[in-house]
Amino acid sequence: FRGGVAPEIRAEVWKFFLGYFEPDVTLDERTQFESRSNAEYQLYKQQWTSITEDQERRFKKFRDRRARIEKDVVRTDRGLAFFEGEAGLTHTEQLKDILLTYCFYNFDLGYCQGMSDLLSPLLVVIEDEAAAFWCFVRLMKRMGGNFQRDEDAMTRQLRQVGILLKTVDLELWTHLERVDGLNFFFCFRWILLQFKREFDFESLTLLWEVLWNAPERDGIGYHIWMCVYLLTSMRRVILAQQMGQDELVQHINDLSGSLNAVDVIVKTHALFVAFEEVN
Repeated sequence: FRGGVAPEIRAEVWKFFLGYFEPDVTLDERTQFESRSNAEYQLYKQQWTSITEDQERRFKKFRDRRARIEKDVVRTDRGLAFFEGEAGLTHTEQLKDILLTYCFYNFDLGYCQGMSDLLSPLLVVIEDEAAAFWCFVRLMKRMGGNFQRDEDAMTRQLRQVGILLKTVDLELWTHLERVDGLNFFFCFRWILLQFKREFDFESLTLLWEVLWNAPERDGIGYHIWMCVYLLTSMRRVILAQQMGQDELVQHINDLSGSLNAVDVIVKTHALFVAFEEVN
């Protein structure tokens, strides 16, 4: 699962990875399914495009969610050619439309900051608004808990980072305990955005393909192992500089876009296998 997918088939394969297509469907069945899914998407989309100005004045939640989405999409992945020029404006509009439609698909969760970051690569790769929407729906079935207000899912995953790190590198864990860093808040963005800010776009597509298909161990997702590997890879500078939480957050931010995906994937796997063999 570490090799990733050839770019020329990535759009189609991601639909299988994310559960949009069942693994045993034929080409004809996929074509029919996509036609039905597109029609269903349009029905959800129509629920908000048909809202009148008069209705909107009495619909604060819609106004608030649309304002947040419009603010975020114009700042999402501005460096990608996909969002540049005249075509880029169309794609940004599609990004907004998908997120607003998702609010009407999932009223309870709606829109939270960070969702545009997770949707953008899906739209860039798949290049179809309706299919990107349904793939996003399925991604949110996996990750929606990370955006809940109670933050229970995020707290549980950050706790898993701590449990695993204590086993793998007690010295580093002890340092973090001393600087009140055992909430592992500096890993929050890694988990919420699945390392979106840490890698360039091409590297990220490979990384996500690995994360979507990697095994779990004792209920601990592969992304948690990746968090632990990244922390241990920084241990020398963390310990030498006696970094506290603020310094760690800054150090991690400074690494954005500079990490080598293949190196991280291979060494995370080595950590996973070594731990499995010992235990």
